Amino acid sequence: MKLLNFLKNILIEQGNRENLGDFIDEDGDTFNVVATIHSQDTTAPNTMFGRVDVNTIGDVIFEFSDIFSEVSKSIINDPKKTSILVRDYLNRFDFIVAPHLNNDGTYSLNVVTSILYPKKLSYKPENRLIIVKNDGDLVVEEFVNLNSFTKRKRGNIIVYYER
Repeated sequence: MKLLNFLKNILIEQGNRENLGDFIDEDGDTFNVVATIHSQDTTAPNTMFGRVDVNTIGDVIFEFSDIFSEVSKSIINDPKKTSILVRDYLNRFDFIVAPHLNNDGTYSLNVVTSILYPKKLSYKPENRLIIVKNDGDLVVEEFVNLNSFTKRKRGNIIVYYER
């Protein structure tokens, strides 16, 4: 029964995707950025529980396409990881992207869900974390062991410092 529900969800998702665009990374690999139907539901910038407009999320992915391609390839090669959680403090929202390697050798970056601040999406072991800082710089989880840092929040600025 679980398999039938899973297959049904896949078929429904395939038919209700919005293509946000493509990019090619430095290795020549093609990445197609798509929004799932779930990520397009209840897009409402004026409510606390609304999702972010998928085109705004696409803009963030295209701006940092080199990072998203590198992290996506690392996720595909790591059986313990399935998605990227992005904390975008600059634009004040979180979103999740699920990368997939297609049969034709191209990659799909599926925008799964998002939420506007002050709400946040929870970090889970299957996520890789990318942080877009308030100044537009990026921090990628693999390059920094966040467990060795203490987090302090001062207004709208989050400071990480070594213990």
